[in-house]
Amino acid sequence: MAAQSNQPLIRSNKNASEKENCISRLQVAEDSLINTQTQTADFPLCTLQFKGWVKNTDGDYVDDVDIKVSRVPVDTGCTNVWIWPNNSDWSHCPCDAAQYRIIPKVRNKDAWAKGVSIYDIVMISRHLNEILPFSTIYQYAAADADGNNEIGFEGRGIPPDILSLSQLILGIKDTLAGQTCWRYFDENSSGSLPMDPPSDEFIRPNEFRLESPSNTDLNFIAVKVGDLNNSHNNDLELRPAGMLPLRTEMRSRPAAGEYLSIPIRYEGAVALTALQMGLRFDADSWEYAGISKGDAAQVSEASFNLLELGNGEMKFIWYGTFPDDYVRPGQTLFFLTLRAKKAIRDASRPIRVDDALLRSIAYTPEGIMYNLGMEAATGLRDAEDNAVPSNLEVNCAPNPASGAVSLQIKSSQDARYAMVWAYSAFGTRLLRREIPLTGNSTVFQIPDSDQWPAGVYIWKVKVGDEKTEGRLIKQ
Repeated sequence: MAAQSNQPLIRSNKNASEKENCISRLQVAEDSLINTQTQTADFPLCTLQFKGWVKNTDGDYVDDVDIKVSRVPVDTGCTNVWIWPNNSDWSHCPCDAAQYRIIPKVRNKDAWAKGVSIYDIVMISRHLNEILPFSTIYQYAAADADGNNEIGFEGRGIPPDILSLSQLILGIKDTLAGQTCWRYFDENSSGSLPMDPPSDEFIRPNEFRLESPSNTDLNFIAVKVGDLNNSHNNDLELRPAGMLPLRTEMRSRPAAGEYLSIPIRYEGAVALTALQMGLRFDADSWEYAGISKGDAAQVSEASFNLLELGNGEMKFIWYGTFPDDYVRPGQTLFFLTLRAKKAIRDASRPIRVDDALLRSIAYTPEGIMYNLGMEAATGLRDAEDNAVPSNLEVNCAPNPASGAVSLQIKSSQDARYAMVWAYSAFGTRLLRREIPLTGNSTVFQIPDSDQWPAGVYIWKVKVGDEKTEGRLIKQ
């Protein structure tokens, strides 16, 4: 078998319409190009060539990049040529003395999401919060996911660039509207930031013209939009540092129609700044009822793709910018509430990590990447088996409920009052009330609970130094 050549491959292409996706508008032309050729019996040799390379900001060749060479104006005698550098420098002899457009284009059908991970969002968030500001125009170009030449907040809520990349990772969108997935800069661009925030001329490469016929090196720095750490590179071995476990807990053998709120708990040994994962449950046995907040900060509706719940599929992303927000061992990421469609005889693995849906990985604050995996059946245990003796007992009834809901509070502590809270699934406070305790058992009807729409809610009760909480399902 012949060895693979690293020389550029050149092929003619008169119909390049299929190559116009993800293409830069960069034009390289020369007003008066002198082309000297020496004819031999077999092939022409040119003393003047277009030549150069396409590399990322780390100095690595960009995989699967083509160079399109086209004459300006078009001449039927000079067909368009596509050159595949094949992870090497490229060169081309122009067919006559004229102007030419030189356009690099990465050819990858999965180019939009390739190399984009939750850690790229962490890097953008650190910049916005002035923890680790960007230092080059290339970082701005990669972070500008919505194509408006700005990196920042627009009022309250999730910054638009972070929102766009979150939806791309989650698979809610498969392209970035009004955007090219690669941006190409002239090697001689300064790469440094101006005093003022970057404007269009710094974010989008402008037309570049050769100054003289002797200057024919056309070197491009390629920036993948959304990929701030160049993980798009196939030659970059992203080897995880190991496996971090997740764990769920639930009662064994639930009956048909029973609701269970299952915690998705992180059980690794290091703090995490970000993670992403695909999750799957058996849609023939379980029906999705809702998601509610756990210990992790910054979990919201925008953290999930729930469009394929009918197939038992869901995707989740999370990041924490500040140390107080990091997820630490033993913390619950969120609760997944399911309803059993039938009596479940084997509830040892109600949900599992599925890398086919979304690569399931986590990052430490230092950027070390780990794989994520769900613990085996030994990590799933009966809730009753783990009950801790307590002087405080609270029963929420009815649950599930279609009308008003009451909390029955039993406490053996010598306390006169209890604090009661109620929250929406993602932590919006609906109630905070101090109520008097009447003996060892007090019934408190949650105000307006009969008006709450269907969904999952969180209640919390504190008496003295003891606290407890639970989930309420409104039908």
